[in-house]
Amino acid sequence: MSSKASEETQQHWRSTRLARWSDWFALVDRLERHRTVGSDDVRQAMRIYPDLARELVTVRRNRMTGSLPQQLEAAYARLHRMLYQPPADGWREVLALVRLDVPRILWGIRRQLVFIMWLFLGSILAGWWLIRTYPELISLLASEEMVNSVQEGRLWTDDLLNVMPSALLSVGIFTNNIVVALTAIGFGIAFGIGSLYIVVLNGFMLGGIFAFTAQYDLADRLLQFVTPHGVVELSAILLCGAAGFHVGESLANPGQFTRGTAFRVAMGDAMRLGLVCVVFLVGCGLIEGFISPDENVGMSVRVGIGVGYFLVFVHTLSGWPSISTLLHALPRARKR
Repeated sequence: MSSKASEETQQHWRSTRLARWSDWFALVDRLERHRTVGSDDVRQAMRIYPDLARELVTVRRNRMTGSLPQQLEAAYARLHRMLYQPPADGWREVLALVRLDVPRILWGIRRQLVFIMWLFLGSILAGWWLIRTYPELISLLASEEMVNSVQEGRLWTDDLLNVMPSALLSVGIFTNNIVVALTAIGFGIAFGIGSLYIVVLNGFMLGGIFAFTAQYDLADRLLQFVTPHGVVELSAILLCGAAGFHVGESLANPGQFTRGTAFRVAMGDAMRLGLVCVVFLVGCGLIEGFISPDENVGMSVRVGIGVGYFLVFVHTLSGWPSISTLLHALPRARKR
């Protein structure tokens, strides 16, 4: 009798508050839907915020079931976010991503990143050894057109600027690189195996193609082509591979979190890091389209561009301290 009476009491308590809850849900929807709202709605939202919190505590304490408690939780979370989130500021969000999120994410995946780097290096050596030992297997790594051009004593990159304009070439290059980087992250959903595959494949191809061009005394020219853009391009892909591997580990070993929570956190961090890598991959594509195929650009200039761009990349990943501090101080200087 006591449990039945308790259930009836809960149903009565819920029915007496149903109209009030419906009004709260409607207010939260209205605030979230409209970019500008009246002052009355804002004051009402601030009044109902503590009431909504108390109702939610009561619901949890009494262990009520059904959809209404879940709607209360969602409404409280949405209202809390609207009342306490800072004003939207695109530049500040970008700076927060670079200054805070990226260094934190890199520190969190440092173990995976070291493993990915060694795996990539081993793949390069394996590809080099395989093609040096069995040159006929180059057809597994390179197209027939690439193989024929090398056998004729020239690189397939020699005529790139004659085939299409640099602008179109750059777009095609950075689009392909972005797809590879994001694929390295997305394939992490296969418990990290897909991300490892992307890293191994790229390392194996790099080592094999350099070994093949070395047999025809063209490796130095290939290195000259790769120098301006290659270091940052490969570094970005490795970072995305490490992030994807981290996503896979979150599924295989979620730790103290549930599997779904661990996956959401890891994927969110991976996409934040991937966003920064995408920006730099666009720059790599522009360099590869305008500078790398240009025979008039000397090796010293290529090395300077490659090293300089890599230092900017590392500086950004380290938190961008000096530049971000300067930009952060600009609004204060204007106020003065």
